[in-house]
Amino acid sequence: MANRTTKVTLRAQVQGYVDEMHRAAQATRETGTESEKLTQKKADFQALGQAMVVVGGAITAVGVAALKTGIDYNSMQQTSRAALKTMLGSAEAVNVQMNQLDDFARNSPFAKQTFITAQQQMLAFGIEAKKVIPYLDSIQDAVAAAGGSNQQIEEIAFIMAQISSASKITAQDLMQFGQRGINAAELIGSQMGKTGAQIREDITAGTLDANKALDALAAGM
Repeated sequence: MANRTTKVTLRAQVQGYVDEMHRAAQATRETGTESEKLTQKKADFQALGQAMVVVGGAITAVGVAALKTGIDYNSMQQTSRAALKTMLGSAEAVNVQMNQLDDFARNSPFAKQTFITAQQQMLAFGIEAKKVIPYLDSIQDAVAAAGGSNQQIEEIAFIMAQISSASKITAQDLMQFGQRGINAAELIGSQMGKTGAQIREDITAGTLDANKALDALAAGM
């Protein structure tokens, strides 16, 4: 009887010891898991912090660039106003022209500086002030449709300015327009009731008025 009681007691103690060992092992595993989780959380927060630093730096850079662009634009506008006063004859005329340009450029996807440069070129080469904004609007539409750039706007404006200055449109001009994605002969012809081939013939014969050609080209674009 005593032996049986001793066996039962020992078995219970052993089972209790095993149970305690299981609980201890489980606690160890859970502690390990929590430790791993904590380590992972720390790594995640560190990565997030680094990302925020990068994003913050990018935002700061964009802000600085935007500020610099604004300063550059204002400086360029002041310089342009001084030059336009000589071309247009009065401060009042300059204010009217620049206000119109500002209103136009405000809703454009292209850079304001681009239009300031293009406007100055056009006026310097003799294009009438009242035609400048309509011409730039047409150029913008054509360049945007072709997926072009600010540089193309300036180049096309310069070609048009040269035509106005020379009072003549040539086959070379047509080629320069074509290199920038504009089929000038077809566009001019579409406004004059002629084909592109007929416009080219008129240009070769020297019978196409340059100013009318530019107006037709702007309307076509």
